[in-house]
Amino acid sequence: RYQYHNETNMKPNSILYGAVLQAYAKTNSKYGLEKAKALLQQCEDQYKINSTYVKPTTLMYNAVMDALARCGGGLHAAEEAESMLYSMLDQYYNNSTTLYNDDDDNKDDHATIYQNIQSNNDNEDTKPSLRTFHAVLLAYKNSNHPSAPTRATNVLKKLNTIHKQYKDASLQPNEITFNTMIGIWSKTSSKAGAEKALAFLEYMEKTQGQIKPDMITYYTVHEAIVSYASSLCREIAAASKQEKDQKEEKIMNLVQKATELYNHVEHLYHQKRNRRKEEEQSSQPTTTSSNPISKSDSSYYFFTKKNHEHLLSAVKSSLS
Repeated sequence: RYQYHNETNMKPNSILYGAVLQAYAKTNSKYGLEKAKALLQQCEDQYKINSTYVKPTTLMYNAVMDALARCGGGLHAAEEAESMLYSMLDQYYNNSTTLYNDDDDNKDDHATIYQNIQSNNDNEDTKPSLRTFHAVLLAYKNSNHPSAPTRATNVLKKLNTIHKQYKDASLQPNEITFNTMIGIWSKTSSKAGAEKALAFLEYMEKTQGQIKPDMITYYTVHEAIVSYASSLCREIAAASKQEKDQKEEKIMNLVQKATELYNHVEHLYHQKRNRRKEEEQSSQPTTTSSNPISKSDSSYYFFTKKNHEHLLSAVKSSLS
């Protein structure tokens, strides 16, 4: 309508385009991905021709990368999402004329450099956000490819480097970052996967609440432990006496750790449930709960409980 009637107040803006792109991403399909990519390409082409047209923003790129993560495109889709991320990084950080040179006395003052980039960068609207990195990590998680853990780790390293080098608080890894990384490693059903998942959990616990493990964290680490322990249970039948003894010891240690994790999930679930009941029974109930028990919380709890029961059953069967 805007094109035909030239009504300025009807002109589409970046928020509208972002909403449409996100809607395409939520279809979780290759069709939605192709539609999202085509719309973003249209915006880029039109903006190059006429700067009054909608300028592509981080929100738009994030939506397309989210579509890549959810389309079922495997490793190729994840690589494409990562390529978009690095393109955005190059445009934002490398296109600035204020980057230090070798004879710059302040070349180590990355915080000042970052502030200069912000004040002089024409690409501020397309600066990669934490969600941009999360989209790439999710794409690798959903790819189910053997190389996903290594590739995702490299993306996390890049995120940490930029966060520390430029002292950019908006790019500090959070619960979503680590939960996604734990999820990627848990899919390997390996010793390395279990160890990495536990290492991420231990790191989160040492941040003194800055990056607080939640029900998803404990559920996913529990899943990594259960997967590895279950694989060891399957190997016992064909193992030699010495190997069997070693595997049994490993399994019992893993069961102990898995039980601790299950207890964390159970505690958090009942804690939320009890708080919800207290709010409902209070004389002045609130319209929205400060700590609601959601369907996802219930799912994580019952899935953890079911997986733990299966683990105990598998251990009992393999060691009998």
